Amino acid sequence: MFYEEKTEPRLSDYTGKGNLSYEALLDILETVSTRHSLSIGDRLTNGGVAWMILDWRVEILRRPKLLESFTVKTWSKGKLNSYTSGREFSVCSAKGEHLVRVASKYALVDVKEKKMVKVGDELEGMYKPEKETQFAEEAPKLSVPETFDLEAPLVLRKSDLDYNGHVHNTKYLVYALEALPADDYRADDFTSIRIVYRSSLRYGDDAVIKRKSIEGGYSFCIFAGETLCTIIELKK
Repeated sequence: MFYEEKTEPRLSDYTGKGNLSYEALLDILETVSTRHSLSIGDRLTNGGVAWMILDWRVEILRRPKLLESFTVKTWSKGKLNSYTSGREFSVCSAKGEHLVRVASKYALVDVKEKKMVKVGDELEGMYKPEKETQFAEEAPKLSVPETFDLEAPLVLRKSDLDYNGHVHNTKYLVYALEALPADDYRADDFTSIRIVYRSSLRYGDDAVIKRKSIEGGYSFCIFAGETLCTIIELKK
């Protein structure tokens, strides 16, 4: 089952170049997916269970511009295994121009026990999974670089936390953008975003971000102490 919403972002969702910010894009995708879930009766936190993002794969064909409305379409790909489910998105302009394509992976998690639970057939059936896919091939696995060009401490703010007490998933992307060289930050021209979440950051964690230049962009790893939390790749 496909679900669509027309979106008109706020002025604060745009960069100084008039592009929809990367964080705002992910926030909008999350909001639309949540409304999709609510529309079919999946209350997300019934019984203390919630969907948790594991993986973002975003390809940007053109960023929406200041005050430009667009439509977000999303659908479930169904279970990827017993514990994870796929969800995809298509972002199109008011004229039908394809702007962004996205694939994501979610796990169903017991919030109190902090462990994944199985995605039941009944829950999967509520979403009526679709076969349409945004990418013909599987996303390459991300790995930790052997060496890094930069290592810097992260100051985690209370405002970065979500309702579970973890750093909200879009904030990891913000941390990576802040760790870019000044010229690349100002250029604001990445077309590929990949984020893989391994472990959650919490307020008070001894967090660091490490950056490595790679072909076409940068790889970032965020750690809490010795624990790898997130790997991010930004490419042009």
